[in-house]
Amino acid sequence: MVSREASTSLLVVVLVAAALAGAIAGNERAASVSPVAAPRVADLTPLLVGTFHPGAIQGFGYNGSGGFLAGISAWNKAIDQTDPELAAFTDLGVVTNVTPTVAEAFRHGGVFGTVWNGSAWMLSGEATWGATSGGVLYALHGDLLENLTPRVASYFHDGGIWAVGWNGTAWLLAGNSSSGASMVAWSGGTATDLTGLLPHNPRGGFIQLLVWNGTGWLVGGKGVFGALAGGRYTDLLVATPFATGGVFGADWNGSAWLVGGGAPAALVVVDGTTVRQGPALPPTFDRWASGVVSTPTGWVVVGKGSGGATGSTPQLVLVSPDLGVVTDLSSQLPASFAGGQVQFAGWAPWLGPMTLLLVGQGDLNETTGYSVGAMASLTLPDGR
Repeated sequence: MVSREASTSLLVVVLVAAALAGAIAGNERAASVSPVAAPRVADLTPLLVGTFHPGAIQGFGYNGSGGFLAGISAWNKAIDQTDPELAAFTDLGVVTNVTPTVAEAFRHGGVFGTVWNGSAWMLSGEATWGATSGGVLYALHGDLLENLTPRVASYFHDGGIWAVGWNGTAWLLAGNSSSGASMVAWSGGTATDLTGLLPHNPRGGFIQLLVWNGTGWLVGGKGVFGALAGGRYTDLLVATPFATGGVFGADWNGSAWLVGGGAPAALVVVDGTTVRQGPALPPTFDRWASGVVSTPTGWVVVGKGSGGATGSTPQLVLVSPDLGVVTDLSSQLPASFAGGQVQFAGWAPWLGPMTLLLVGQGDLNETTGYSVGAMASLTLPDGR
């Protein structure tokens, strides 16, 4: 087994060699227009070259020259135990497995947060040591990997750090502990517990969604949904269909949020602190919406439906900018997602303009937890 010290050194070497430093890519969006041509989906799973096999890609981060694919490599559902998986990638499409370098740090857990703030990466997740589990946090500054876990562990005891966000001046960390959802601000090496701002925080709840729109945060998860701005938290959960499920995906189009969650899968629109029902999803898109991305062509929504041989079907729809038309693109997803789900979607400027990366898993066995990673690109018509 690789020691924690050796793991740290090797990770630095691999990441520096992969040239994972640079300016963060901007996600500039043009004025919304109606779809004018068919989107194109391409299977990128062969680029994984053995990573996430088995496994599931939970998300990715990009910094302008490269990034990370993060998630788990295996899930033993019978004992509810996972192992971490982390891969580095470059603009040239080269994927390097760096899992051995983080296996000890995220022992029997997973890597879920990979966020770049312009000068450093923040890697977060969960680990299990014997009968104890907890959140894990590492910062990568150039060639220096810093273990921040001891400084935030008390807020995520018996839980994990499932989401990390950056607002231009400070980090927001979120996840759960044995008491329920947890939310912590991290700035200048100081942690500030914000969990008390949550008006109701049931045991078993968690936060796994943090999205910044330039003036405030949208916060979501199981038992938690609200807006955080200026140190004030506004609860939005009671006005949504997610009270018994969760909020997992959201994006801002310049004037409003489109938010997805489940189960059952549903969309809502948030304008200020007003929540209204969003467009209806196709009947096959019935489990949950796990990712939402605003584009000039419309809203891309990904997630999971029931049915099929494994009881899971990957879902992909395009919602028109005015929310009036929902186009089901699920049939265009490559076979690598079959029997699984699309877990996350985000802009992929290294693949070309108007292109998103879709990540998730296929061949999901609901009994054992086995699955394999899947990845595809979605190129939308410019329409301008």
